[in-house]
Amino acid sequence: MSAVVKVTTKEQFHQLLRDNRRVVAMFTATWSGPCRAITIHYEKFSNLDKFSGIRFLTADVDDVADLVKELHVRNVPTFYFYREEEKLHDLVAPSPQALEEALALLHDV
Repeated sequence: MSAVVKVTTKEQFHQLLRDNRRVVAMFTATWSGPCRAITIHYEKFSNLDKFSGIRFLTADVDDVADLVKELHVRNVPTFYFYREEEKLHDLVAPSPQALEEALALLHDV
């Protein structure tokens, strides 16, 4: 798997969790400078062979308010890491290095 899938509905998000063993979801906003800065790295990581077993998702908090409320997303950028539909952990406004380390941990579980 590679590239980033844009999530546009809560139903789509839950279907993607069911259909993929490992998932990372980035909750972002177009108006956020930190989101724009980390997106470059997130997209790069999504295309690396070493993370090929991870499905990368992105969701704009302004477009999926019902999902944001359900998942209790409070800040952007926020990353949620899932294995077999179970949330393992999250990161809020990580550095590129912290994001890459979290992806490596997800890949190895």
